[in-house]
Amino acid sequence: MKRRLFSISLLLMATVAGACGGRSVDQTAERPVVVTEVPTDVVRPVSIAWTFEAPGVVRARTSTVISSKVPGIVVGLRVREGERVR
Repeated sequence: MKRRLFSISLLLMATVAGACGGRSVDQTAERPVVVTEVPTDVVRPVSIAWTFEAPGVVRARTSTVISSKVPGIVVGLRVREGERVR
């Protein structure tokens, strides 16, 4: 069993070593690069009126209920929506 495993691993190493030796850099550098013409076109700016309408309902991911510990009437609000408060 050990001899068979040794033979298989030796064969595998020989195959990998043979595959790594392939072409040298000099052989691949011999091919000339062939450049062919390709069709081109002029790019011009164009305005596109592109809109997308989808009916639906927008819901917040999180919501918060604000309440006071003391009952009372709100007389004034000195901040606006979006302002930071401490």
